[in-house]
Amino acid sequence: HSFQHLAFDPFGLPDRRGEVVQSYLEVEFDEFRRRRERSEVRLGKLLSTHGSNSVGLTLIDGGHHFETIIADFRLADFLCCDGGFIVFDDAWFPAIETAISYIRCNRPDYALTHLAAPSMTVLQRRAPDQRDWSSFSPFPVPQRSNWSSAV
Repeated sequence: HSFQHLAFDPFGLPDRRGEVVQSYLEVEFDEFRRRRERSEVRLGKLLSTHGSNSVGLTLIDGGHHFETIIADFRLADFLCCDGGFIVFDDAWFPAIETAISYIRCNRPDYALTHLAAPSMTVLQRRAPDQRDWSSFSPFPVPQRSNWSSAV
């Protein structure tokens, strides 16, 4: 299998700090590519060109709005192969924590764990999604808007 490292980042870091990291990755990894597009747009394009079950690891560290996180997860879910991983950064943000809560309660095809780094949550796809088309379970939602005060 060929290895590709793709980063979808339309904005970059302030003061051009991300360019140092990007330059390093381009030198060290021949297959590194940065796409200046929103992740929820580019993941859809990746699904169109590579198909379902074609990705072994997706790190979601994009927008922090609930709808962006859910869109990123759903597209990463289509791309994720059985046994593959989806990792969420900034998992203590209320919107991301809410998305993870939804997945925990509604997606039995994923095993969920937290890394030693408190900001990271890892999902492993254990099997294809076999839910009924109308399947839904209520899930807890954090009742805070301040991301700096974790649960």
